[in-house]
Amino acid sequence: MKLFKKSCLFGALYHIFLFLFSVFCGYFVSLLLDSGMEKDMRDAVKLSVYFMVVFLLGLSLIYFGRRKLGKVLRAERQLFREKLYRDMIERRLGVDSVGEMDVRFSNDADTVAEYYQEAIPSMVEGAGIMVSVTILLCHTHFILGLLFLGLGLLQILPSIVYEKWAKEIYEQTDDAEENYDSWLVQGCEGITTLKAYSREEWFAEKLSEISDGMVKVGFRAEQTGAVETIVFQFVDGILRYGSYVIMGLFVLYGGLAVSDTPVLIVLGSFLFSSVEHLLVGLQKRFEFQVANGHLEEVGVGLSCRKERKGQGNMHESKPENSPVLEVSGLSKKFGDKSIFSDISFAVHRGERVLVCGANGSGKSTLLRVILGLLPADGGSIVADLQDISFALQEEADLELSGNGIAGDLIEEKVFEWESFKKYLDGFHITQEILEKPLCEWSMGERKKFFLSAAFARGGELILLDEPTNHLDAEALEYLYDQIADYPGAVLAVSHKADFPVKWQQVISLEGDEPA
Repeated sequence: MKLFKKSCLFGALYHIFLFLFSVFCGYFVSLLLDSGMEKDMRDAVKLSVYFMVVFLLGLSLIYFGRRKLGKVLRAERQLFREKLYRDMIERRLGVDSVGEMDVRFSNDADTVAEYYQEAIPSMVEGAGIMVSVTILLCHTHFILGLLFLGLGLLQILPSIVYEKWAKEIYEQTDDAEENYDSWLVQGCEGITTLKAYSREEWFAEKLSEISDGMVKVGFRAEQTGAVETIVFQFVDGILRYGSYVIMGLFVLYGGLAVSDTPVLIVLGSFLFSSVEHLLVGLQKRFEFQVANGHLEEVGVGLSCRKERKGQGNMHESKPENSPVLEVSGLSKKFGDKSIFSDISFAVHRGERVLVCGANGSGKSTLLRVILGLLPADGGSIVADLQDISFALQEEADLELSGNGIAGDLIEEKVFEWESFKKYLDGFHITQEILEKPLCEWSMGERKKFFLSAAFARGGELILLDEPTNHLDAEALEYLYDQIADYPGAVLAVSHKADFPVKWQQVISLEGDEPA
């Protein structure tokens, strides 16, 4: 991925420098050992001074290089997260629930970033070091070099053996965590619906089952990690200590000079470490394939909805002279409980349509499904989401000021300030209020702010979720006038049907059935 190009290059160069620096230190130790054995103290002191100067200089370069690499890694990871959020907001990346968003943007995003920023540079370093070290070892002692290379490659065998098994475990862990997060978040958001259907105990039991399943899968994942660590440490220990024994035998019987052993020990250690880097990179690749597959599936799932008739939440392109919104056989379930089913209606240009029903009847859920914020379980939706404006029931409780939010929206060309200001004045939102963070606003003020933004954005269709909540009498009169005068179509949902607005359609939701 181009986004991580800089960290891949910088990381590889940093690790290669560490390798060269360590080889240099081992080489100097060998020279000092030669001088000591020849009892040439002047040469030994001279070499010691050179070594300390270069050693301190190398440590300084490593320190500043590591700091620079850390800044690059953090900056690129933040850019990657911003790209994912931007793709989600602009609907290039489909996320069906808050739980899925949390798993995708935390676990999966971090796994993908770690693979590009750490695993790939580590594997490049490992491959380069393995080739270089093998050549140096063979140049020093050909047979010993080949033996060390063969021992190092043995480290890869355990990974090849349990690759498929470990990958399945990681996939199960990711899916279980996503399922649990989704249930927990959606249960909190849908508490009104749960109470309306007296399903609190059912939800608690279901959540407990999902939690138990996640714990079991997590335990298996911990076991998998423990097995990987034990096997790797066992093989690594045998190789490292075995290499010392082999080297000792070559010193005794194979004509290997004692003065060559420091460099050989360093080179052998780097050879095994290079294979270890390749092994860790392979393990990271398993996790990367799972995480990247999730992100790709999410993106592909959104782009393919036009082709999957009957599977819900399909936002298709509408031909000319057709309704601005057409819903056919739409259904939504919460677990095994139906929220609504087989809902069909169309909204034509300029129409006023009201969806009413008691709290918990699925009105807000219907609106979220239409907007693509929640997946449907059946049916189809034909609409141009780019030409729809909306104001949801839950107004965001943000630390940002009203002016700050408005400035960002204007910069992104969502609406123009003059149009937005007109509606703010109509709802009596003053400049003094706009300067405060939204978290300090009253519920009514926040409602007025987001209604103003929706009307100012405009579009062929505007969706309003419980627009009368928290509004005073004067604000209600102004809202009714704007609904009546809006040049496009209006689809509003409310728990009351006594709007003083001329509705072309009134759809009543009762339980999971449209009336």
